[in-house]
Formats: sequence, C-alpha cells, structure tokens
Amino acid sequence: MSLPIWTRRRLLSAGFGGLSLTTLAACGGGGGGSGNPPAPAPPDYRPVAQPFPLSLHSAVALDARSVAVVGGSRGQPSFSASVDLFDTEAQQWRMGASLSTGRSQSQVLALDAQRLFVHGGARSLSGSRTAEWVDLGRGTSQPALASPSRLAHTATRLRDGRLLVAGGSSSEGYFGGVSPTLELWDPQTGQWRFAARPLQQPRQGHSATLLGDGRVLFVGGFTGTGMAASAELWDPATETSQLFSDPALGRAGHAAQLLPSGDLLLAGGETGATPQAPNPGVLLLRREPWRVEALAPALPSLAAASAITPGGALLLFGGVDPSGQAVAAALQAGPGVRALPPLPSPREWLSATALPSGRVLLLGGENRGALATSGLLFG
Repeated sequence: MSLPIWTRRRLLSAGFGGLSLTTLAACGGGGGGSGNPPAPAPPDYRPVAQPFPLSLHSAVALDARSVAVVGGSRGQPSFSASVDLFDTEAQQWRMGASLSTGRSQSQVLALDAQRLFVHGGARSLSGSRTAEWVDLGRGTSQPALASPSRLAHTATRLRDGRLLVAGGSSSEGYFGGVSPTLELWDPQTGQWRFAARPLQQPRQGHSATLLGDGRVLFVGGFTGTGMAASAELWDPATETSQLFSDPALGRAGHAAQLLPSGDLLLAGGETGATPQAPNPGVLLLRREPWRVEALAPALPSLAAASAITPGGALLLFGGVDPSGQAVAAALQAGPGVRALPPLPSPREWLSATALPSGRVLLLGGENRGALATSGLLFG
C-alpha cells in the first residue's frame, strides 16, 4: 500500500542528507528559493517581514508577543539549526539559539518563555540526538538523552509538567515503520522513559489533545498499512488507553480542537492510499459514551496549517489539493465551514500560530519549490 501524500512527502523531506525535494528545486535556480515577489495581501492579511526564505519549520508562541521559529528549510543545502525569535508587536527578529543539528518538522513545546523542548523531525546530522533542550535566555541548546528518531509524531505537555511523545514514523523497527510507543520526559531532571504500555494502534500523522481531566486523546493517523479509524483515550495515571473505532476517524494530518463541552472537533486532513479529503471534512467526536457526528462535507485542501484562536475558532490556511499542488484556501471550521479571504498566493508547509490578540501569525511555506520570503498576520 502506498503512503498517503501527507505522510509520503514528509518522509521524502527527511532524505538527501537533510535536503528536502522542494528545497532542491528552490536552490537549483539560485536566489535562495525566493521565487516571484509576493502578491499584495488582501485586507485581512498584513505583511510581515521575514529575513530568510522559510518552509518545513516549527513555530510556537512563547508569551503575549514572542514566537519562536525553529529550524526548517531556508534555501540552503541542509536544514537550518537556527532558533529565531519574532516580536509580533515591534515586528523585529533576533537570533535566540542554535540547535546541535539542523531540523525540519520537529515537535516543539514551550516549557516557559525561555525554554523549549525540541523533539524529532528530519535532521541534517543523522547521528545527532533526537531531542534537545533549548535555553533562550542563555542562547544555548543542550542535546537531551538519546531516544528513537520520530517523524510525524506528537508531543504533549501533561498537567503535571511531564512531556508525552507519541507514535510517528520511527527507527524502532515496527512493521511499516510506524510506532505505537509513548515516551515520558521530565523537564526538571531531563530524564525519559517509555510508558508502561504502547498505544493499542501505531499512529503517524495523528492528533493528540490534552483534556481537562489530564488524559490525552489520540485520533486517527496512518498505521503503516492503512488509516487508524479510531481514537484512544490515554490515562497518565495508569498509562493505559481506551480504544474507540469509527470509520469517520480514519484520517491523518488533520486539526483537532477541544470544545468547552469536552467534545473534540476534527477538521480536514487526508485519507486513503491515494490522497483524498476525508468526508465528512469536519466532525464532532463525543466521548463517554463515544459517538461521532458529521458536521460538514469534505474540505477543499489537505494538510492545511491550523490554529485555534483564544476565542475558540479553528482556522485552516493553505495546504495542498489531491494532486499535491499548494492552495491558497483559508477557512474557519466548526458546526459549519466559513470561507475566509484566501492567502495572497498558494502555500504549503507554512506555520500558523495563534496570538493572544486573536490574530494568527502565518510564516513561511512554499509553492512549486519556491520558499516564501515574507510572512502574514491574519485578523
């Protein structure tokens, strides 16, 4: 069975010594992959200066005005090791730290406004440590203890401060290369261990959502042979999970939002051996008792960048169509789907970071191998 586009293209980006296929195209024509000048922004988008071309990176909000941008493809022969800080109010960039190796598509958690946990993704140096602790106050990065390499996995901060790393395409030797294992990290001691039991299904490209009671809800993903049409509710107290299956849950690369009711809103992603938009495109997963409710038909793009605003709106930007071409679509998902003004130009591999102001910072991305050289502030 061939891998879905969402999964396959991320795995391809890990090859060539850390050089993505799209970056090869971007570097081949010179000019650092800058491509054509960016199109004028629609009224709802404000241009943001971006001092380097950028794609396949990770971004996380640190406080009310600062966003950390980690690694990615920056038009160079290997992935970037830079951790840069962007002040959304002053519209200024500065260097925060440098990783021990270049990375793309890593999972990044902000422990506080000065410390980051960076795990997995594609690495420029294959023998480097999988995880790193980053101290932005000192501008330093320290490799964490060795752990299995992972791509398209999840990282979640638990209520007790521990970090939970789950699934992904891994080096552990599981069938199809997809892992069911869970790792628990203690940021105070820097120590890690495997959870007592793995997930009941291996998952890659799944979602992981921390619930109000401290449990974590995993949904969907690719198993190595097909889509995981299921959800698992994992309890950190017992390190065991409850499994619920439903065909509508079979999707990867989707967005997940916890609602005030405790139910989970799922939107977008892809499904199938050949890339297809899941139908329904938006659904509600109710739990205890478990049941699924369809809310909206298939969405126009796959693997869109998602952000949840402080007001609880789930927004999706860009992504690709079933043929793998970048799109400019933007929408708000909920009980219905509301179209937002489209991006000035198509973008995939961009990041979307919700800010306390209610705006969303959109950075990087690419279109047909040309890396974006400017960002956008939506809202």
